[in-house]
Amino acid sequence: MKFTREHPPIKTDYWRRYRPYTRRDFQSICAYCFRHEDEAGGEAGFVQDHFEPKHRQNVDPANYFNLYWCCVECNSPRYKGSKWPTPEQLACGECFCDPCHHDPVGTDYVETNDWTLTSLTPAGGFTVRQIRLSDRESLRKCRERRALVKSLYQRELANLRGALIYWTTRLAERPSDEAREKCDSLRALVEAYELFLARDPFMLHHPLPPDVPQELTDAIHPRPFG
Repeated sequence: MKFTREHPPIKTDYWRRYRPYTRRDFQSICAYCFRHEDEAGGEAGFVQDHFEPKHRQNVDPANYFNLYWCCVECNSPRYKGSKWPTPEQLACGECFCDPCHHDPVGTDYVETNDWTLTSLTPAGGFTVRQIRLSDRESLRKCRERRALVKSLYQRELANLRGALIYWTTRLAERPSDEAREKCDSLRALVEAYELFLARDPFMLHHPLPPDVPQELTDAIHPRPFG
């Protein structure tokens, strides 16, 4: 996931005042583990992290574009904290992946079938190793839960598409107000589910797709969430 930064409506030397604008830019998502607030303790479980640690020489603590939204777990000294690569590591391409520059998923590392991460670049290896993105159980469980829920919604979407085909055919063969209404309702539901499932990364937070009216699908496919 790649984040786009916008200039804040205020300018201040007290960097903590930027909190709501940093949160806005990162869409309430941790810049490192990509968990949404709803998956990691809510807003109270997030802080502003200085991407390049503020204790380093020539780093302005109030530089807004160096402030990243971060869950408290990733921000702990055990993980990202105030770590920064050495000059020798930087010379080898080892650095923290910057999600404001590009999406590291698929570029610097990829997710495997066991919910761990495989590095593709020196930056990906450094980031995964230092922040322990691959071996933290909380993150593996989050990826597994997302995949499970996504598969359930994909099954529901397949049912909705099947129902839409059925009613579209029926409308063509025997036009009626009932068939037309069901086609319109199903098209809207299919579009809502497609938009929901296309979000990258896929995560669970509102708004969820609307509930499927049972009468639209029961006569065609059994519901998958029984």
